[in-house]
Amino acid sequence: MAWLVLTVRADLAATTVLVRRVKQGVAEWFRLQIKEKAWRGLREHSLAGWNIGTPPYGYAAERVTHPVPYKAAQGRTKTRLIRVVEVGEGFDFAGRRAP
Repeated sequence: MAWLVLTVRADLAATTVLVRRVKQGVAEWFRLQIKEKAWRGLREHSLAGWNIGTPPYGYAAERVTHPVPYKAAQGRTKTRLIRVVEVGEGFDFAGRRAP
């Protein structure tokens, strides 16, 4: 039964374990905080009318000069969403205009 005796590592102190777990907790909190801020920023960017990627159904992308003067001087542009389908207007699954 001597093989059942658990050995305690001399180099692993309680403080080491505590510090490691605190660092893991802070890292997880930081990751979630960045995720929340990124989603909030993307939401505000979209609500302001700017577009990232392909425009959603019912909208078209209009290229405008960049609102930041330094980037506008470089010739950079941004895309702003413009509604092209009126509210209530749409298409059915076959691509026909809905009544």
